[in-house]
Amino acid sequence: MRMSRVFLASIALVGLSCARELTPPPSIAKNTPIAATTQTITLHASPDAATLQRLRTFKSGSMHSTDQAADSMLEAINPTIPDNQLEAVANYTKSEEGKPIAWPLGKLLVERGRFDLAADVFVTSLANVDDKQYGMWKWWEYGFRDRPDYDQLSWKIGDAFVTLFSTSTSANKRVIAEIFGKSAEDAKLSALEFRQMVLANAKP
Repeated sequence: MRMSRVFLASIALVGLSCARELTPPPSIAKNTPIAATTQTITLHASPDAATLQRLRTFKSGSMHSTDQAADSMLEAINPTIPDNQLEAVANYTKSEEGKPIAWPLGKLLVERGRFDLAADVFVTSLANVDDKQYGMWKWWEYGFRDRPDYDQLSWKIGDAFVTLFSTSTSANKRVIAEIFGKSAEDAKLSALEFRQMVLANAKP
């Protein structure tokens, strides 16, 4: 099943980011405050020993668990990962070791308010998926549809994709275009043209 009109309407808000800022949504993970994206922190390209061990423990425990059990494990490790390790977590998902848990770690990044890093993780993970639009939004709907702030979260990740488009490689631009149901020709547009197109075409 394709995206609903209600969901498309939430994605239409993508283009408004150039005109206003929204208050960050409340934390998704229980008792875990969303980190301010403007916070000045020292980022690390690779996980430190403690973070790597937590990621490996999560991987070994979640790979053969139910979705509910894996979500509980993710919720448990979320507050144990420092803000300055979040970029390292995103980079870890691109390693052979981290690829199998890229999607749940992308969800962790959303829960921490790092939609920029989450968008990058999702684009990489979708590179070899045939139907990128369906794959992305079906997973997103399944993971967040029951949240009262679903529309706002959708706005944030949609905007993150469009923002990422401006600094992406040609290959990743094509992935992002397909996420929004656009063509390879659309991926050749300028960042502003692409943003305007997403906004115009996503309106119900």
